[in-house]
Amino acid sequence: MLELNENEKLKKIVYKHWIVLFWHLLKISAIVALPIFASCQFGFCWQGLWGPSVFWSLIFIGAIFAVRYWIIWRKDILVITNQRIIDINQKNLFDKEVAEINFHKVRDVIYQVKGMLATVFDFGRVELHLVGGSILALERVPNPRKIQELLIKLKSETEMSAQELLNMVTEAKKKEQEAEGKEDFKSTLV
Repeated sequence: MLELNENEKLKKIVYKHWIVLFWHLLKISAIVALPIFASCQFGFCWQGLWGPSVFWSLIFIGAIFAVRYWIIWRKDILVITNQRIIDINQKNLFDKEVAEINFHKVRDVIYQVKGMLATVFDFGRVELHLVGGSILALERVPNPRKIQELLIKLKSETEMSAQELLNMVTEAKKKEQEAEGKEDFKSTLV
């Protein structure tokens, strides 16, 4: 699965909104039900060997596609840790794309909820604007406002102020000088 770095903590795993899976299952149901309904209307639904064979074949094929879409939906995730964002885009059963972004590369986080269905079911698009001008778009994310707030909070926690950076550099130089001073002192004793 996914290995976290040292001192990295998992904050949230985000799946695409359930409406995405529901939409695929609705299409499969229509594709399976239409031939069954049509064959029953013309009177050869349960006649002979063809009727039940076609019926159960369509149910089996529909189930295979339903399981396929569920697996793809379940593996298409966004992993948010305290150090980075990992977008695992499962395009197909055997086609996966992984994008990993450290928070220091994120310049801005924007969310968008567009359309009546997205507004009613609260899903949308979260865009990560990265240093260098590129954009990572996360589509059909549930509660995009909350995801944006979490990402902005984690981004601000990872950023160092100029004073913190200056203090860190000063402390490192002090330690380096102390180490050099001890070595000079030891060499004078010998």
